[in-house]
Amino acid sequence: MKKRIATILTAAMITLTIASCGTRTTPEPAQGAEGNGQGTEQVTERTKRPMKESPVPQELRDVLLGDWQDLTSRRAVMEIFEGETEEEKDFCARISWADSYSEETVWEMNVGYDPATGELSYTNGKKSFVAYSDGGVIDKEDLQWDGSEGKLTVKGGELLWEDSKEEDAGKFVFTRVYSNEISSEDYKENMFKILTTLEEGTAGSSLKAAQAAQEILSFATSRQIWNMEANARNAGIAKAWDGLTDEEKKLVKQYFGKEGSVAWMIEDAFYDYDSVKVVFEDAGVADDMAALSQNIYARRSFEALHAAVEALE
Repeated sequence: MKKRIATILTAAMITLTIASCGTRTTPEPAQGAEGNGQGTEQVTERTKRPMKESPVPQELRDVLLGDWQDLTSRRAVMEIFEGETEEEKDFCARISWADSYSEETVWEMNVGYDPATGELSYTNGKKSFVAYSDGGVIDKEDLQWDGSEGKLTVKGGELLWEDSKEEDAGKFVFTRVYSNEISSEDYKENMFKILTTLEEGTAGSSLKAAQAAQEILSFATSRQIWNMEANARNAGIAKAWDGLTDEEKKLVKQYFGKEGSVAWMIEDAFYDYDSVKVVFEDAGVADDMAALSQNIYARRSFEALHAAVEALE
C-alpha cells in the first residue's frame, strides 16, 4: 500500500498530508506574483527561518527518521518524520497496515524525546480506517479512537511499539528500511554539474536557477534521498565533491550552501510558494514545483541533501 501511494505521489505529484503532523497552509498571494513571460530577475527578499531546537541526539535522529517495516507481518510500515512545531513534539510517526489494495488502517502519533531517560513517548495516538479512490486520493477516513498513550523503543536495531489502546501493538517488530544507495556519479551528474554551469548575474540567470532548483529537487525526491542511510548518503556526496575542482566547489557552495541562491529558491517554494511562483512560471517549471512544494518527501529529501552539502569542506 505504501509503495502504491508513493508511486502515485512521484508520478502524478498529488498532495500528501500526514494528518497528525499538521498540514501545510497555503500562504496569501504575494504582490506581483503574476508571471510576465519576460524572465523576471527579481526574487522576494528572504529571511532565514529558525529551526526548532531539538534535544534529540543526531545519532538517534539518523536512526529513526525514515521508513520501518514490521518483520512479523511484512504488511505494516512505519514512517517517522521530524516534528517542526511544539505540538508535533520531536517526531511524527505514522504506521499503516494494508487491509487491501485500496484500504488501510493507520495509527498516528507525535512522539517526544526525554533527554533524561532517553525515552520516546506520546499521549495523542489515534487510529483510523482509510479508503482510497482509484486515483489514490482519500475517499473515506473513519476515526476509530484517539488519545492513546504509548512509547517507541529502539532495541538491537529493532523498533518496538507499546500503546494503551492498541492491544496488537506488542506484536509489531519494526526494522529500518533504507532506499538504495546513489553513486557518486549520480550526485555529480544530477546536482553538482547543474550547479557548476550556472552563471549568476547574467541575463536569465534567475530562470536558470529556477530550472536547476526543479531538476535537483526532482532528482532528490525520486531517489528518496530522505530515506537513505545517512553515512552512505554523505559518503556518496563527499566522493562526488572530491572529484570537483576548487572553482567548481566554490560554485556549489555559492548556489547550494548555507546562503545559496538555488537552495533558498527551493526553501521558499516550500514555505511561501507564491513569493517565487513568477520565477518558476517564467522558467516553465511551475507545475512541477507547485506539486513538489506540497510533497513532504520532497521537503525531507531537500533538507537531507542541503545538510550534506553544508557539511562539505
